[in-house]
Amino acid sequence: MHVLHAAHSHAPPMPNLQHTPNPDDELIEPRDAWTMAADGLPPDFKASMLQSLEKGSATEIDFINGAVVRAGARCGVPTPVNEALVACIKGIERGLPQQPAAGSQ
Repeated sequence: MHVLHAAHSHAPPMPNLQHTPNPDDELIEPRDAWTMAADGLPPDFKASMLQSLEKGSATEIDFINGAVVRAGARCGVPTPVNEALVACIKGIERGLPQQPAAGSQ
């Protein structure tokens, strides 16, 4: 969970890029958001990225943490934790057995 907190805390501020906050929205600390998201999950819960790796499939790392890295680059904000996460997961993906192309036998 510490890596998740670090990755979120290193996400660059991106006002007005995706969502304009509602003044009535309750502000919470990032750590609280992760805790709230994890509440009620079963003990054997596995994140979709882990499930993909266990199946030998590519993950959504480019669409999640990779998006943070790209946004940080556009905004001039360093994102070292997310860059490291992307590099680690991409390294694991490269080590997976090659899947046959769709439609081939």
